[in-house]
Formats: sequence, structure tokens, C-alpha cells
Amino acid sequence: MITPHVIKTYDEFQQRTQELKGSLRNIRAYVDEKDKERVKDLEDWRKEQSDQQNAPEVKPGKQDKSKKSSNSKNQKTEASPAEVAQKLEDVKPRNK
Repeated sequence: MITPHVIKTYDEFQQRTQELKGSLRNIRAYVDEKDKERVKDLEDWRKEQSDQQNAPEVKPGKQDKSKKSSNSKNQKTEASPAEVAQKLEDVKPRNK
């Protein structure tokens, strides 16, 4: 929680102002870094979805031995077109 402070001297005011400006610069760099990570994650997700759609189908009864059973916790499901569109909307780049 932010609590108000009484700044009694001009020097203290200058010091607090510089601290605030430094914090704001750090926040901008952090936000930019997170935006880049989010865009990279989205690109990786798109590539993964594309690879899954282009993967050869396994015929019934001839399950690949390297795959776990269908009850595996790590199994991924395909996203519907509406879910893909929503993710794209959520990841629009921010204007600077």
C-alpha cells in the first residue's frame, strides 16, 4: 500500500524524484522484455499448432510406442479457431 509522506526539504524532494524516475525507467524495460517474451511464446505456439496439423495421422490399432497412453497429463489438445483468434487479440503489440 502506498502511504503519503511529507517531504520537508528541497533536497529530499530532489532525491525522491530521482528515485521515482529511476523506478519508472526500470518498469519500461521490464514491460518491453515481457512483451518480447509474450510474442515469442505466441510464435512458438503457432508453430506447434501448425506442426500438429501437418503431422501424419496414426492409423487405429497402430499406436506409436513412444507415445504415452491417452490419459497422460502432458497431452495437449488442439485449440478451436475461436480460441486462436482470442489469443491473437490478447497478444497485440503495445504502441510506444
